[in-house]
Amino acid sequence: MLLRRVARPMLAAVFVSNGIELLTHRERRAEIASRLELGGADPQQATLAASGVMFGAGLLLATNRAPRLAALLLAGALVPTTLAAHPFWAEKDQQARREQRGKFLSDVGLLGGLLISLTGGRRRRSGPITQARKKIG
Repeated sequence: MLLRRVARPMLAAVFVSNGIELLTHRERRAEIASRLELGGADPQQATLAASGVMFGAGLLLATNRAPRLAALLLAGALVPTTLAAHPFWAEKDQQARREQRGKFLSDVGLLGGLLISLTGGRRRRSGPITQARKKIG
């Protein structure tokens, strides 16, 4: 329990920072967002929405308020952002490919941390079978 309370703000710091980065550098980030198929959505608006999700859900995760919902929202925002921002497979230059692959894998690691936050910490509920076992023995 204590470990989660310490680890969540550490994980969330990346997203709060990225949310601020997206907001303050919208034009450059909108150019990256335009690489994605957004279903006709405006890349500027998509970037603004992503910055809000990352900042807001990052704060929720950091403060341990609705941490599973926050982790789910962050994971949902991280996947398309990672695919758009770090397409290492499209790089021709080997050095650029290595750098993009490293950033891509860092984001995959963050996604793993979010997935752990999504599933971790659930307590077993005491259902009828558990209560019956307690009565028996």
